[in-house]
Amino acid sequence: MHNSAEIYTASNPEFMRPVHSPQTEVEMTMLMTLLALFAPITLVGVLSEDGIEACQDGEQRWVNVHPTVGWSGAYGMPMRTDLKGKLVQVTAEVIPPPKSGPVQNDFTCPPMQARNDWIRAKDGIRYKRDLTAPRYDLKIKHIKPFTGLKARFDVMTDTVTVTVDNPLPQAMVDVSLVLHYEGCYGKPGTMKLTRPLGRIEPGKQVVVETLPARRLRETTKGNEHALAYIQVVTPAAPVIDIDVKPAAVGALITCGDRKGRKR
Repeated sequence: MHNSAEIYTASNPEFMRPVHSPQTEVEMTMLMTLLALFAPITLVGVLSEDGIEACQDGEQRWVNVHPTVGWSGAYGMPMRTDLKGKLVQVTAEVIPPPKSGPVQNDFTCPPMQARNDWIRAKDGIRYKRDLTAPRYDLKIKHIKPFTGLKARFDVMTDTVTVTVDNPLPQAMVDVSLVLHYEGCYGKPGTMKLTRPLGRIEPGKQVVVETLPARRLRETTKGNEHALAYIQVVTPAAPVIDIDVKPAAVGALITCGDRKGRKR
């Protein structure tokens, strides 16, 4: 009887038997992580830049700057300025987190007032979300525009139609659509609306109609919230990590004035 430490060779009739089969959840997680390091994945998100925020003599600066796709770090390519700020589809390999260079920070910059769901990033404020996609460090092999998300605003009914296409070679699994609303007046609050879309096969689409463009927390106009961001996420590969303003995918929505007229 062979034990798990024994080395198998082609002369051994059991040489194809695994040296050790993962028995625990921890071992399985480690195995899946190792497999992910060698298997290419597809990821969809907005191409932007991020880094580490530092301060020197009262002057804010960003160091160790690199591209990002959604919330994942993107390495092995220069920033595609023609695609920056737009939805892209990448094929990439998962890599270990790259080593960062030294950061000098004397903390002399004044703090910025911020909501508790804001995250400062090099390209502007980003938002903490309850529903998120997996985050990786990636070595990019291929990048191209992604055109699989569209929105249409019907001013007569004050509703939005969102269409999610799957141009990928794999099915999108457990897709969720989340609409994020921002308060229009006074101290802004937030609201959200979630719609599970399930599985979207390659070449297929899901259309979600009559979504509200505006919502009221109360019955008064002062608590009106307008659609501010459209989020589409999946929990596994292919990773969909989309979080965009409606105008970026075809729907320009604004708040009304205090008498209810659009502005």
